[in-house]
Amino acid sequence: MKKRVLIPLVLIIVLAIAAVAQAAILVSKDPEALAMAAGSYYYNKGNYEKAAEYFALAAALNPESKEAFHDLATSYYQLNDIKNAELNFKQSIQIDSEYAAAHYSLGLLYYHNKELDSTIENFKKAAELDSSAMHYFDLAIATVEKFRNIEKTGRISAGDLSILREGIAHYSKAVELDSDYPNAKGNLQVVKEVLNNYEGSLQR
Repeated sequence: MKKRVLIPLVLIIVLAIAAVAQAAILVSKDPEALAMAAGSYYYNKGNYEKAAEYFALAAALNPESKEAFHDLATSYYQLNDIKNAELNFKQSIQIDSEYAAAHYSLGLLYYHNKELDSTIENFKKAAELDSSAMHYFDLAIATVEKFRNIEKTGRISAGDLSILREGIAHYSKAVELDSDYPNAKGNLQVVKEVLNNYEGSLQR
């Protein structure tokens, strides 16, 4: 005789409520907006799995919604599903190649994966599209970190110093856009000193 699996009544009720909620969204006047609102609600509550369900619903309702794919990707990222996060960030960019938020978010994903070239490429695109202190500051961080990785090899050439100069330019832009941006002025000064030291040592 097979053992019967008893599903808790509370779980049945929760699943039923979820099904009713999604059905209500589908018959509403603006189902995409409601799905996005529900996704944002659950995301802000830290329920990223439920948020992903609603953002996926919004994306299915409007396959041309760059915001739906971006927010779906962000939910996947919070769930540590890096593959699906990357795919959906890229889908958001495919819909609108000038969507700065998607380039920036994809850059963050690559940064945490230690893929600095891809990070810099996406941060740079985000900064070009949306000239903000945050974008230039994070671009500077990634650029200088790329130099630091070369530095760890113990083989620095004069050509490598161009990376530091790029970092200085990005920090300078961040300061220009917001003179009070946290750590921007301090980091800028440190990187300038590092560059000066290397320029002096390489000229000897």
